[in-house]
Amino acid sequence: CDRNMAQAAEALHVHHKTIAYRVEQIKKQSGLTLNDPEEILHLQMGFKILTLLSGDSLSVDDNSLKLTKKT
Repeated sequence: CDRNMAQAAEALHVHHKTIAYRVEQIKKQSGLTLNDPEEILHLQMGFKILTLLSGDSLSVDDNSLKLTKKT
């Protein structure tokens, strides 16, 4: 949702504070700031490469990001 927490919350059907909390947890655990455009690009490229190499797909299920096998 183009880094918009309110839009992401609406798309995931969760409260915007849930998104903010989860983003903070990702930042703490990964050491990322998520403010640097190059850092964000690297993350996007990494997820894309992961899905291309694995033949799987990334999806949102039960309000979480999951890697699912294509059948």
